Amino acid sequence: MSFTKTSHKFGQWVDGRANTVYGLGFGSEQLLEQFADKFEEVKAAMLRTKYKPHSSPDIAIAAAQGLRRGQSRRSARPPAPDETFGALPGQVALPENESTGRRPPPHSSLVNGQELEAELAALRGVNAELKASLETADSATEASMRETATCRQECEALLAKVNELERRRAEADRLLASNAQLSRHAQELEFQISEREQERALLTQRHEEVKEMKEEAERNLQKIKETEQKNAELQKRASALKEELSERQRKKEAAGREIDGWLRTLDGNIAELVEFRDCLAKIGQL
Repeated sequence: MSFTKTSHKFGQWVDGRANTVYGLGFGSEQLLEQFADKFEEVKAAMLRTKYKPHSSPDIAIAAAQGLRRGQSRRSARPPAPDETFGALPGQVALPENESTGRRPPPHSSLVNGQELEAELAALRGVNAELKASLETADSATEASMRETATCRQECEALLAKVNELERRRAEADRLLASNAQLSRHAQELEFQISEREQERALLTQRHEEVKEMKEEAERNLQKIKETEQKNAELQKRASALKEELSERQRKKEAAGREIDGWLRTLDGNIAELVEFRDCLAKIGQL
């Protein structure tokens, strides 16, 4: 028989005679080390018992079978010391061939019984310690199984949370993409608004210029009207003067030359006014 550590909390008990391998789990690496130490102690004690000159081979066999039954994961409890090694030293069974063919000499039976009793007592103590170690390992294994179940539940809950977070992250990515698209659209709208503002400012400036030109044209038209009114008044006066001069010409021939000179002067003024009116009319057309 041999015991091998396979990891920090697990080991293998190999029974070569039964061609069986038992897997053992422990709550911690310390419990695994304690069990391995106890196993080596029991194995060494069994070997010492097996190779003593006057000891019985069935003692080692019974101890090995008791240890194997105690470590088997199919067993509900370890074997009791009496089940492993017998109730009394005198009741230890011998192999069939030795019980029928060879018996210890009568003069050495007392000595052999005392030695067997001492060895059985030592093996019972070791078996009790091993039983306690197995019970501790079983309880640690159950606690480890409960802890594993709890961890599994926590892992499932964490996986559910991770899936939820992944779903939220995907939704957030979609929102970010939508926000980026809206931001680009907003920037395009802002650029268009800026262009419209520039166009509006240019149109406002042109409107102000046109308004000023209209006001200036209205002022020029007003001046033209005033000039035309003055020209009309001058024409009326000229007509009156002509009539008066005609009458005076008939009365005084001497005053005719003077009146003709006045009329020539008046005609020149009228021509200048007409030219001025034409100029104002051209300016108004611009």
